[in-house]
Amino acid sequence: MISLKRLEELTSLKHDAFIVSAYLRADPRLACDRHQPLTQFKGLVRRFDQFCPDRARRDALERERPRIERHLQGLGPSSRGVVIFACEPAGLWEPINLDVLTPSHLAVETRPVTSFLMRIIEQYPRLAVMVVQKDQGVIYTTELRRGGERARVESEVQGRHDQGGRSQSRFQRHIDYQVRVHLKDVIDALARLQTENPFGRLAIGGTPDTVAEALRLLPDSISKRVIGTFPIDFKHASEDEILEQACRINQEYERKTEQELVDRLDEAKHPGGRGVVGLDQTLKRLAEHRIDHLIVAEQVELKGTVCEKCGHLDTRPFDHCPACGAAGREADNIVDLAMERALLDGARIESLEGTPRDWLREHGGIGAILRY
Repeated sequence: MISLKRLEELTSLKHDAFIVSAYLRADPRLACDRHQPLTQFKGLVRRFDQFCPDRARRDALERERPRIERHLQGLGPSSRGVVIFACEPAGLWEPINLDVLTPSHLAVETRPVTSFLMRIIEQYPRLAVMVVQKDQGVIYTTELRRGGERARVESEVQGRHDQGGRSQSRFQRHIDYQVRVHLKDVIDALARLQTENPFGRLAIGGTPDTVAEALRLLPDSISKRVIGTFPIDFKHASEDEILEQACRINQEYERKTEQELVDRLDEAKHPGGRGVVGLDQTLKRLAEHRIDHLIVAEQVELKGTVCEKCGHLDTRPFDHCPACGAAGREADNIVDLAMERALLDGARIESLEGTPRDWLREHGGIGAILRY
């Protein structure tokens, strides 16, 4: 995944020789076909060559095409989305693998099209994982289910002694103080991480008493990001075991928020409400720029027609676009185009799995919560 700092750097780039921005969706059901992003890219190139009138842009795409195709040929089946920014004259080559739903899109502009990626990052918050015990702490961040250690904070905390009475009590208070100082050091490191590379969610692991004390010490700006806790002893647990526990909590949180979204859509889809379900109604509201949340059932594919000139989307075939009169073409999966249009409108995209996905499939596979 890409850091926010690097994304800001890309956003500020500009080059008159044109920068290619390619977003490619990888269907997890077709993981056996490792060349599906390459096939999608070739299709986008054909359409770009056919409908782009600017020869300089077509030449720029042809310049970058071999390198992009070589990269896609060697790509493994693990990603669900691929983003590539490329401009050889500018020395730019930035391939990014994503583990989230990504609409297919190709652009050749003087600036990289980073708006899609920015919105994807906003919609899939970075997860921080803090694991604490009385003398050690470790912080991880996961980038859309990919983890890496970011910080380790260790403190020397004395053990218990064998004397009893008041001496033991004073010594225990001293240990408790040292533990609180240590936990404060770990939390300070977490706060620095939040400033430098912000995260949207936090899972905390450790022994129950240490986790409880850490929760008490968290500042409000971080405590509101806590999505769950888990018991673990990281002295005896591997990094994979820690991240597996944290990802389980994150997935449970996502299913919970998805169910809440479906409940909201179910309530809003009645006449007069701010919600619609089904492809016809969703495309209609998309054309009116009224969509706040576009909600898609994972792996849904729906056919439709798209105008090659103005981009009008319709469930029915047409020879002449009802909006501008230009010719239309059949789209094997109009959901991709709807996602692309929604991102351009600044809407959020939510992809549903599990029980929420099943409910949406029964209601047409796609829906939306409206702005007004």
